[in-house]
Amino acid sequence: MAEHPKILIGASIPRSGHHFLARLLKEILREDLHYCEFYTPPGCCKRIPCTKRTGAALIYQKQHDRKGEVPQDVARALYVVQHRHSIPQALSDRELNLADAPARQPAPWRRSRAYHEQWLAAQGAYVRRFHDRWIAAGPPNAIRIAYERLSAEPEAVLAELLEAAGLPPRPERIAEAVAAVRPVRVSGVLGAPHRFTPRRIEDSPAFEPDLHGAYEDWLLPRIPAFGFSRMVPEGRIAGHPLAALLLLTDTREALPDGETDRLSAAARIAPGHPAIEMLLADRERRGGEPAAAFRRLLALAERAPYWAPLWPRLFQLAEQLRERVPAALLTGEAMVTLSGEPQVLLRGAAALLREYRATEALAAIAIAAEFLPPEATGARAEAHLLRSSALLMLRDRRRALAEAEAAHALDPENPRVAAALERARTAAEDHAGKGRA
Repeated sequence: MAEHPKILIGASIPRSGHHFLARLLKEILREDLHYCEFYTPPGCCKRIPCTKRTGAALIYQKQHDRKGEVPQDVARALYVVQHRHSIPQALSDRELNLADAPARQPAPWRRSRAYHEQWLAAQGAYVRRFHDRWIAAGPPNAIRIAYERLSAEPEAVLAELLEAAGLPPRPERIAEAVAAVRPVRVSGVLGAPHRFTPRRIEDSPAFEPDLHGAYEDWLLPRIPAFGFSRMVPEGRIAGHPLAALLLLTDTREALPDGETDRLSAAARIAPGHPAIEMLLADRERRGGEPAAAFRRLLALAERAPYWAPLWPRLFQLAEQLRERVPAALLTGEAMVTLSGEPQVLLRGAAALLREYRATEALAAIAIAAEFLPPEATGARAEAHLLRSSALLMLRDRRRALAEAEAAHALDPENPRVAAALERARTAAEDHAGKGRA
């Protein structure tokens, strides 16, 4: 059995009960189960099926099959396909997406309506692909488990799963596992356990009736094998910004009558949408019009400073064109957004210093320094260098010298750092001399 373990290959839409099922199986099988989380463990083989063979009788492997990467021809495997109604699934996944954590993109961007629309378009295209691959079709050696049934009758689902895997059903062990696991469910970005309660979509902080109604209006006709009924009567896809983003995300979508260009069609449906403006700027840049792209991104930064992806490209174009990014664009919202791009934020701090906005520059540097990786010594030296310049503007010469010395300790061969250190020393010495006089 250890040489030829039984293999369960998961293919689950996120937030469809995978972790609940995995905990139940661990409780039932204990040391006979080897669980492969696939996405985050260090040293993971990243193979399907998992090659990290142990003495376990059963291997259970997690996969969301976002890009159709799960092979469907592993003959000795049982595919465990998990799914959930698209609206509560999207709400649960969006709530996870909204939670702050070190690996997540900056909150102002993620929390914006425009990003929610872009995110939901990607979600819809993924659910459609999953439906076509695993529900409307798929390998014969598969068991399909709806979240709603798993939550309502876990004992029956577990018995069917064990039987399909060729394992004894163990009804007593199943009952014990359900009693131990069911009262508490792991959820949330930090995995904090909480008491499980059935979801009401109206109670979700992510619920937006017109947006989720448009999402359902588009999605349900394209995933008939799920058999879902509509949950959100409000909202229609026709003319909705989500329709424009789906045109760009799901290339199976037919262009509207009379349209020949996907991006232009999307721009006509949702003019000014940040995600579309970014693509239009990219087209202008690639087409030899960097100045037009720069102007477009400047306008977007003024209107939507929270849109994180625009800033690296804006500064890159400014450098290419030898233009300046106006410091007025670097609002507090922009600075928080750029916590996810700390080295870009340092370029913003330099822009602030060029306009003698030292206090704001210090705020930008503080945010950037907090999120710079420890190994980024050059960027850390730059942060100290910029802080020294800001403090000199504020006539805090003693601290300016300490910052220049810290920059020199990190990057002693950099002539800019050496020059800044000399300036800070001269300023400190002159100030000390005047004090003695």
